[in-house]
Amino acid sequence: PGRSRVHPFSERRNSARYPNHDAQMNYFWGMIHDPVLGLIFIKTLKVSGSSFEAAIAPLLSASAIVTINENWTSRGKRVDAIGRRRTTWLPLRRLIPQALRHRREALHIPADVLRRRGPRHEAFSVEKDHMSAQQIRDLVGIDEWNRCTKIEIARNPYERLVSYYFMKKMQSTRPDDFVSFKDWLTINPEIVLKNERLVSIVDETGHSHPEIDLVLYYEDMDDGLRTLARRFDLDEDVLIARYRSTKIHDGYRPRDHTGSVAHVVDADSKHLIDTLKAMRFDRLGYERSIADVIPLHLRTDQSPRRELRDAV
Repeated sequence: PGRSRVHPFSERRNSARYPNHDAQMNYFWGMIHDPVLGLIFIKTLKVSGSSFEAAIAPLLSASAIVTINENWTSRGKRVDAIGRRRTTWLPLRRLIPQALRHRREALHIPADVLRRRGPRHEAFSVEKDHMSAQQIRDLVGIDEWNRCTKIEIARNPYERLVSYYFMKKMQSTRPDDFVSFKDWLTINPEIVLKNERLVSIVDETGHSHPEIDLVLYYEDMDDGLRTLARRFDLDEDVLIARYRSTKIHDGYRPRDHTGSVAHVVDADSKHLIDTLKAMRFDRLGYERSIADVIPLHLRTDQSPRRELRDAV
């Protein structure tokens, strides 16, 4: 009594959360948006972003949008944070065509309506499992974008590309016949620039630039998570422990020397990466060296070489 009920697929419900939800909706890329904490996470490729999402999800507010994929597993087990997925239904005029296009996934719609956490499949939700900074800003509006702390995870560009290469190779139907790393980059040069584009905004002059407030470094996530937890008053011990124990999308890359950057990245590939990724190397403080992938600010002459979290 006294409360007006809004249909989950209504334009009114969506416009209340996202004033600009009718803006460009061609989303391909992931996100977390917590309006209570004032946090936006822009998920890039092969930086352990999925593990981070699963780690932080239980610590977010009940209003947070979290695009956790319900098929994720960690160490062979279903990720315990899957129940934290929360998204917004597409308006009915968009949902119906999508349901006709994805008939098998649409079978879950009645159950998803009852559980009141939005659709489990991204085809039926406003938010997608991966979204660019530009798309998130268009969705939440400029005021909310400016109010929130924007977060990304950075990883050495060589490491990230090698990791992505092995994932694509092992996911292919014929891994033994998959092209070399050099040929893969030559065929897919846009892959080199993908992460920088995901975190960038196009300004009024038409120039693209990253718009990030807090960078977490893959090579030292404990320190980054500690900083994040203190900024948002989260339990840092729980967050770090959850992140350490969660490994999503791992197991593709060989853990011996054949999976190393030094072995995989030849001179031509390195030149291509260095040329296309010059801005990202400089912005994030990585050296153009395949011998040492640790960010410059994390290194000291006296300290031993850091052991990376894993070889995913």
